[in-house]
Amino acid sequence: MSTISRRDLYKWCRIPYQKLEKHPELRVPFRLCEDADAMGLLMARELADLVRQHNGEGRATRAILPCGPTGWYAPFASIVNVEGIDLSRLVVFHMDECLDWQGRELPRAHPYSFRGFMERHFYGPVHPDLAVPADNRHWPRADNVEELKVRIREAPIDITYGGWGHDGHVAYNQARRHPYDALSVDELRASTVRVQENNLDTILALAQRTFGAA
Repeated sequence: MSTISRRDLYKWCRIPYQKLEKHPELRVPFRLCEDADAMGLLMARELADLVRQHNGEGRATRAILPCGPTGWYAPFASIVNVEGIDLSRLVVFHMDECLDWQGRELPRAHPYSFRGFMERHFYGPVHPDLAVPADNRHWPRADNVEELKVRIREAPIDITYGGWGHDGHVAYNQARRHPYDALSVDELRASTVRVQENNLDTILALAQRTFGAA
């Protein structure tokens, strides 16, 4: 399928959220949380329990994590610190990063440096004796795309977290809307680690949310 019809889109979007969990046409597992705090606690608990289980089995936990949603960082750090969960076998592939207009990594203090944010808010609160080793933190850059592909495919990924964007894209994996270069659903589905130019409406939405732009 190269496109999604407006009829199908309307059909899916008009389903009340209360009916999604047990909808007869549901194609993927779905859990409905009461609010963002409940979802954050669920995410934190799941990853912490998975790491603990794999530690007991003497094996690594391989995770793909985005920079956001951020509501689970504090609960995760608290669980790890209070319960003494060793993160030395946790291998993290960071899902996304923002680049400047020349494709270069942003300064860590920049509000859209995902690496800087994750180092402060995800890794920083964890006790140093329990922390994820620096060598286990894989950060995407414009110059290491091929390397990341290889490392991700070395072994199965145990867990992946992601979010839905304002225009329906999943985990920043949005289909680019370009007047001279159309992208089909199949092409997007087959895509992998890459440098992506965000659509203008995404840039505007991020500016409004972060900087209060008009």
